Amino acid sequence: GTTWRLKATGHNSVVGVTGDRARTPAWGVFGGWPGSTLKFLVHRKDGTIEEPAPETVKASGIKISDGDAVESIVHGAGGYGPPFERDPEAVRRDVQDELFEFEVAATVYGVVLDPESLKIDMDATKALRDRIRSFYSAKYEQHPVIVRKPTYGDATKLAGEKRREGQQ
Repeated sequence: GTTWRLKATGHNSVVGVTGDRARTPAWGVFGGWPGSTLKFLVHRKDGTIEEPAPETVKASGIKISDGDAVESIVHGAGGYGPPFERDPEAVRRDVQDELFEFEVAATVYGVVLDPESLKIDMDATKALRDRIRSFYSAKYEQHPVIVRKPTYGDATKLAGEKRREGQQ
């Protein structure tokens, strides 16, 4: 995903926001994990943080005063393939380049790094990935293509069934 922040300097403003994927992240495919969801935040100059319309990320008339900032944390795409099958060296480079936190290397990608040198411990990485793989193997066998939450199509199908039954 992408994050951007805009600060009101020397003036007051009124802003609106319209986004999608606030509740349902993009799906991962072939064992990939779902992406993140969208967030829109207002950072007040007094240090408080507000999240207008967290369920929909659709709001208008948001008053922004001099010194306040708005921030959009844009959702990321779903993953392609199990993250613990990613090349350990690529994961190490991403940690070195600060694309994600050190802990993510182990908890998401199953790569064990030395905290000082960022050298890959290949034996520990193999052992951790074997444990992760055995934990998720039943899930991948059951849903080999898409790992996801219910889709819009699932929801409309359910809504159609309820309408046929005379419910709203």
